[in-house]
Amino acid sequence: MADKDPFPGIDWFENAWKNSAEFFEKTSAMDKLGDVNRDMIDRMQNMAEETFTFMHRRMQADFDMAKRFSECRSPEDFAEVQAAFLRGMWEDYTKQAMSVGETVRDAAGAAWREAAETTGTVPPEGGKKK
Repeated sequence: MADKDPFPGIDWFENAWKNSAEFFEKTSAMDKLGDVNRDMIDRMQNMAEETFTFMHRRMQADFDMAKRFSECRSPEDFAEVQAAFLRGMWEDYTKQAMSVGETVRDAAGAAWREAAETTGTVPPEGGKKK
């Protein structure tokens, strides 16, 4: 009964229904899409771990900053310490943002390529359409 159109009279849906039914009957395609999901979850988990490590490092730097401020003996010392702190903070947050962006880009790209190759919607990287 999988071939029966659940929406008679809607031609476009009939074709879409049949095409998707045929696609999802291919277990290898479903297995590959499952692999894509696992890969995406692994990448996001790694990103979360990196983010928590970053947050720990930044919080430690913030707490250390209070100690360094208390050791300043002049306004110049304070300005120097504060400028160094802000430079370090800017560099850390920039690196972290770039790392997160790269992780998301790589994960999305890998998922898109695998899904596209599995469904045959675009040629595999560096190759011709199957």
